[in-house]
Amino acid sequence: MSKVKIAVQTITFGNKQSENFPAVFEAVAASGATGIELGFRHAADYGASKLLRELADAGLELAALHIGGNLVDTSQAANERNELDNLIEKQTELECPLLIYSGLNVNNDEELKRDLHMLNTAALRCSENGIKLLFHNHNWEFANNSHIMNRLLQDGVPELGLCPDLGWVHVGGGDVITFLTDNKERLGAIHFKDFTAPPPEGETIELGRGCAPLREAAAWMAKNCPHLWAIAEQDRTELEPAEAVAINSRFLREALG
Repeated sequence: MSKVKIAVQTITFGNKQSENFPAVFEAVAASGATGIELGFRHAADYGASKLLRELADAGLELAALHIGGNLVDTSQAANERNELDNLIEKQTELECPLLIYSGLNVNNDEELKRDLHMLNTAALRCSENGIKLLFHNHNWEFANNSHIMNRLLQDGVPELGLCPDLGWVHVGGGDVITFLTDNKERLGAIHFKDFTAPPPEGETIELGRGCAPLREAAAWMAKNCPHLWAIAEQDRTELEPAEAVAINSRFLREALG
């Protein structure tokens, strides 16, 4: 049985998942996963003690929260709270050590420089509060010979880690195993996602049923970083969410060994 901890990104359950978190958590636990990753917007207005109690009742850990957008609004006055203040407060209340960020879909180097500065500032602030900020990629970071990803790796502070989304790495044209190997020291968690084909034609599909080399990646993870969370993420499914999550968790258990 794998020693790697398996979590589920609850995006599979849709936009109204917080209306019935206990049922969502029950489905995740039934899949064999031991943790969840939540979009911050689903947890923002949900009582921390209530959320922790419901997770505990299901036997789950909160592996990470996920966020996008501008975390540090420099236009605000010094005494105003920004999004990062709210995030850090919520993460602390939820005793959640990982914050995963998606973004950097920029049009030019000036925007990229601005957003990288924002990410570095946020990573340092998070680190001061016992939180690890991880960057989650899509496919656009690998366009133009991986220009955005290369800048991130070159200019990102050591406190800024990675949660590579392997499906997006693959359909973006990257080599999954090479990317993992080259950036092993930055890894803080790994997202397992599969696609029927590269977008725009392709859609997300249950793990192991698409084109991404996820079995090879799982074997690499089990050997090189078994202490990290392996997180199943499927944005959309034609199945019932609980069924898709069960398939994805089973795939990871088997592939991780």
